Amino acid sequence: MELAITALTSFTGFPLRIITFLGILTLILGFGVATDALWSVAQNQAVSGYTTIIICLLLIGSFVMISLGIIGEYIAKIYDEVKGRPHYLIRGSVGIDDD
Repeated sequence: MELAITALTSFTGFPLRIITFLGILTLILGFGVATDALWSVAQNQAVSGYTTIIICLLLIGSFVMISLGIIGEYIAKIYDEVKGRPHYLIRGSVGIDDD
């Protein structure tokens, strides 16, 4: 399991993109729940304070997830550059002496 996690996190930034995608999905869900909560307030069916707490938690949480995903993308790009791997592979040498 440890090797699988190392392989997944060492060679790709895809998990960071998942975080960003989940943040955007949570933001969309937050707007939907906020709309429903505001509709309940307009109908006088909401519990006192519920609307404010739900809207704040969902929207702030989604903004935090999106921000973490963006910061993670930057860190992944920095990590790729620091590893110093070449952008190409050399299959062999032709006409070059080993001296």
